[in-house]
Amino acid sequence: MLHRLSQETRDMIESADFCLVLNACLDTAFTRLMDNIACSFKPKPEQKPFDVLSISPCDTNLPLAKLIPIMNGQIHFICGDSPNHFVQELLLMECVKDFAANVYEAFSQSKQSTAIP
Repeated sequence: MLHRLSQETRDMIESADFCLVLNACLDTAFTRLMDNIACSFKPKPEQKPFDVLSISPCDTNLPLAKLIPIMNGQIHFICGDSPNHFVQELLLMECVKDFAANVYEAFSQSKQSTAIP
């Protein structure tokens, strides 16, 4: 039974649908992470104020030591207690819902077909 479960899991992970869903989730996660990091960058007093949404963290020079506390805060945000808005955003993606429905349907049909003599 364990071998069958691991084989079915391996087949699912190697499917093209899983790759599409995983890439969509990673894109969304990194976009959200970059948006959250961008909120941490503030202009220097001698610079003119800017719109937070217009700045890209990729275009900002910052010592690595100053980035560590920002990333630490993001880790606490991502791994925080429920309700976790970060996870909820991923779960509400249409491709994730469709993939979960397909997996549920495939496994519920396989149980029904093995139960019927």
